[in-house]
Amino acid sequence: MNMTLLLPQSDQPRRVSLPCHALIDPFLHDPMRVTIEPGVSSMDGLRMARERAWDRAVSVAEEAVSPLEMAQLPYMVTLEHGDPLQDHVMDIARAEMAYADAHPTAAALYSSGTFIESSLPPDVLMQRVQRMWARSSPHMRYLRIAQPRVFELLVHTLPLADLSRWLGPIARWHFFTRNGRWQTLLGACDESLLEKEEDCFRRDRLLQDLASEPPRLHLDPLARHRLVMHSEAVSRVLDSLKRDRDSFDFTADVFAQAWTAADEAGALAMAHMDDQVTAVRYLMRHPHALNSRVLREAAVQARHRPGQLEKFLNASLTDSSAETHTP
Repeated sequence: MNMTLLLPQSDQPRRVSLPCHALIDPFLHDPMRVTIEPGVSSMDGLRMARERAWDRAVSVAEEAVSPLEMAQLPYMVTLEHGDPLQDHVMDIARAEMAYADAHPTAAALYSSGTFIESSLPPDVLMQRVQRMWARSSPHMRYLRIAQPRVFELLVHTLPLADLSRWLGPIARWHFFTRNGRWQTLLGACDESLLEKEEDCFRRDRLLQDLASEPPRLHLDPLARHRLVMHSEAVSRVLDSLKRDRDSFDFTADVFAQAWTAADEAGALAMAHMDDQVTAVRYLMRHPHALNSRVLREAAVQARHRPGQLEKFLNASLTDSSAETHTP
């Protein structure tokens, strides 16, 4: 059995011949201009408005208790065979990345950049995806899996075998990476993971079993702590490294460095997100600097004046350099 669950990055999603859907995350903005008629408040009304905008079949979440407004919940656009809409969605993902790189202080949009392949009917598949974001862990009210940056963090945080099983009846999950390329996580029902001699009946039974299995992520305490406490800081650090064109290729090793630095930075008790980002980035560059006088003194100052760790750190480094060169 082939156990290569995470395929190498490529310029295009590594698709197979299954029905494919673009998973859209309208949390901050919808890539299509959706006109909702006055008085329309149901998910069905939202679905019809989106179908008019995309000119494709759209599946939306079921109305349920959620920390988000209905219009902010992910939805799915079904692609036709050989659909040029795939290229259009890919162009949107590239444009959103370029905008984020050019506007580092703006909120990153990232509404596009995810395709999923499954033989399930679209509405059933959408219900599965909704359970994945709403019920994957009792410690999270909403897991923003439709945002490719979040999914990329999951891939480099949790065991791939667990994630593959979590996909259940989703054969392939394609996501747009920070490297500007596409990567694919194989679900447990992907053809390449099944024994060649398995008959069609057994494969159909496996798909049914995976579809009925509740999508639970079994997070160990460290992984849960990282995702809840440090994921935003790590994501922003990696984005900043990309914008600055540092000598980083976003491999699994770089993600591991970022998570380790975030764990260490937690000891500095930085409440402001900008300070957390500065601390993580500094510790990635200087892996053994956690107990250095320069960082500790700057952190003490930043706790009194949140949001200015970078300023205090630069001042401390300047003072330290001056002391070193004093005759």
